[in-house]
Amino acid sequence: VSIQVVWSVVLSNGTAYLLSLGMPGYVTAITWMAGPLCGAFVQPYMGSLSDHCGSKYGRRRPFIVLGTAGVLSSIVSLACLELLISSLGLLKEDVEAQRYTTCTVAFLLVWSLSFWIQPLQVGVRALMVDLFCENQQSRVSACASYWVGCGNLIGAASGFLALPEAFGLNGWTQFQCLCLVTAVALSSTVAVGCYLSQEIPALLEMTTQRNAHSKKPRSFEHVHSTYRQLTTVMRQVMVMQFLSWMAWFPFLYYGTSYISSLCMYSGFLAHRDLLSDASLSYYAVRHVANRFGTMGFFCLSCSMLITSISLHACSFQKRRDITNIWTASQILYAFALLSTLFITTWRPSLIFTFYVGISFSVTQFAPFVILGKECASTRNLDGSRPRTGTIMALHNAAISSAQIISAGICAFVLMLSSKWGREDGVVFVISLGAIPALAAAWQSRRLQ
Repeated sequence: VSIQVVWSVVLSNGTAYLLSLGMPGYVTAITWMAGPLCGAFVQPYMGSLSDHCGSKYGRRRPFIVLGTAGVLSSIVSLACLELLISSLGLLKEDVEAQRYTTCTVAFLLVWSLSFWIQPLQVGVRALMVDLFCENQQSRVSACASYWVGCGNLIGAASGFLALPEAFGLNGWTQFQCLCLVTAVALSSTVAVGCYLSQEIPALLEMTTQRNAHSKKPRSFEHVHSTYRQLTTVMRQVMVMQFLSWMAWFPFLYYGTSYISSLCMYSGFLAHRDLLSDASLSYYAVRHVANRFGTMGFFCLSCSMLITSISLHACSFQKRRDITNIWTASQILYAFALLSTLFITTWRPSLIFTFYVGISFSVTQFAPFVILGKECASTRNLDGSRPRTGTIMALHNAAISSAQIISAGICAFVLMLSSKWGREDGVVFVISLGAIPALAAAWQSRRLQ
């Protein structure tokens, strides 16, 4: 739940915060590439290190705690950016130089956040597989999907509410309050989870040489050998996830902008004659429209939570049943994306995001059930599963690499739209996601 709160805050409020610092739009695009790049290249290495960890506290919990500490420090630093720059003696008299310094530090902190969330993610996902047997993976993933929905709900609701007034924190900004909510949720849930999980310490064979030069090659060789030993089912899941997340990236990163633009041009600005003069300011209207964009993600979170509860109530054990649900959700998502070509007002867009939430909840459930069952069924003779972390990291690498490619396509489409003077480029970006979504549904037939 706490990881999802982090991503929810980043997706819904991060760009607006960076732009408020004076960061150019193209630099924000480069900044948000940190997540997919770290997921594609850092997480497999972290997963391999986790598999080889011989700590008395277990394989996964040290990485979870380490990642949590790094994420918390990055979030707190972003929230207190001006204080951090002042304490480091980086204040400049020139306004332009100060803006450059602020944007540079913010850029580094976002990359730091993206780096440290990798050991946290891979540790949590691998721990879920390690602690439960094959027959329990369906309920475990359904429960995880439920908590992901709760995390999205907390993040979306926090972004929609005026938190400084709600908390009575005069002088605090909305982003600082969001970081406070994130820090409390992350630290509390990780503390409870690590305390309650009964992880068995790994039994590793000790080698004669333990120097730094020997560790790094072994880790990358372990990633490569694990990739070569993936079962056919694991490979098909990763291919389907690659196609699926090419479709999810445009909606997750541009969905709020899509709803807020509809709210502006078909709602507030279309009826500006009914508004007072004080409310005609473009920035005032944009602020209200952004709040409605966040409300769209609140609808998505509610839908995810309802779907997750339904999945948790049902006991899906057969891979065929899980695959059919996943396929149906991809088809539903593809038609939902195509509907954006015909939506012209902001109210139907809220219904659109509600239906998208059904598919997104299944995406947070089905692939992890199938992978979890495969990992649990291929355990070693001694009962340990030393490749679980690497397998889950390779799965995340497939998702991240898809986002990198999708980001490039989105940038190209938006550039063409701007060149042609079209203001509805975001609509085309989102609707194009229907193509990889249908391709993912077609790919799922190999999992039957």
